[in-house]
Amino acid sequence: DNKPGSDLLRLVAQELESMRCIRAANTDTEEAERSFPPACLRLLQTLEGNQRCHDCSAPQPEWASVSYGVTLCLQCSGKHRGLGVNCSFIKSLALDSWKRREILCLLEGGNDQLSSFFERHEMGHVHCEDGHSTPPGSRNSSPSRVGVTDRYKTKAASFYRQHLLSHAKELADRGGLYEGRAASRSKDRRKKSKRRPRKCKPVEPQLPTVEERPSV
Repeated sequence: DNKPGSDLLRLVAQELESMRCIRAANTDTEEAERSFPPACLRLLQTLEGNQRCHDCSAPQPEWASVSYGVTLCLQCSGKHRGLGVNCSFIKSLALDSWKRREILCLLEGGNDQLSSFFERHEMGHVHCEDGHSTPPGSRNSSPSRVGVTDRYKTKAASFYRQHLLSHAKELADRGGLYEGRAASRSKDRRKKSKRRPRKCKPVEPQLPTVEERPSV
């Protein structure tokens, strides 16, 4: 069972709240930055699929795409840098400074979440440079119509990216302590249910933070 314990979530909430307090104490409008908080890193590593690079399955990834909330190895992070920061914003989990909003992108994202999204858009079984095809992580899926990095240039990927960033920003601006993925998704579902007409039965999206509409 990879679900985080209450003690870990409490430490994560304290780390994120301390970053909010630092920002409030500053006179400028820039978000506070710090090295990736240790409890947040532990929580990040408990998310399904995050123990391996999202794109090539290399173990112990030390880089991440803030834009998609996934962990990457050094080689794949370099390929993402080639896509440009508007497509995939890359940071080191060990070397770079992080904003609260960026940390939330990773805690609310996850490798398995993006893999599931890609698979539903027939982009789960990737084609590698050596001519072979392999699924990201441990997942099995039908062949993809696009290559590993080309997936991130699609309309579907853009939709995912925009909604994850919007979701993380809303959490960062929301008052109160961070309560974890399950709590934030539950609040989002209740909010969406209130917006629907009463005669319509609420339908839960497959991805709590990303409602799928576009085609590839």
